[in-house]
Amino acid sequence: MERILFVTHNFKGGGIQKITLDTARYYAQQGNDVTLLALEEGLDFQLDFPCAYHVLPVKEFLYKHPFIGLYFLFYKIILRKIFPQSEHLWAGTVYRKIFIEYYKNQQPFDAIFINGARSMNRLHSINLSQAVYSLHLPHVLAKKD
Repeated sequence: MERILFVTHNFKGGGIQKITLDTARYYAQQGNDVTLLALEEGLDFQLDFPCAYHVLPVKEFLYKHPFIGLYFLFYKIILRKIFPQSEHLWAGTVYRKIFIEYYKNQQPFDAIFINGARSMNRLHSINLSQAVYSLHLPHVLAKKD
């Protein structure tokens, strides 16, 4: 039995969320220990298979680390409006720290699937050998000629 973590920005509906849940369901049906991690609140799907569901504790982390919280607020209010396609630069550092703290408090995972453009932008810098990044119909590519 493998311990597998599936990460996406939320589970509010949409293609990447459905793909993530379908894949997680398959692995759970094969007898694996599956955990779902949303980077933000939102669960519109029925979890009809055995799994753990967590939301990354962003607010709690920022309350415990007020300087990082101020930086994150500055990013949310100003930087992302000035540089709209640069979430990976400004938010990636903060999400990496929060994810690593979350990860340290979990039993080790055999595989981590990070799905979708938003999740990749936020967690692109984690350096874990078991992490696999997956991009399905990226919105960035769709906008190009």
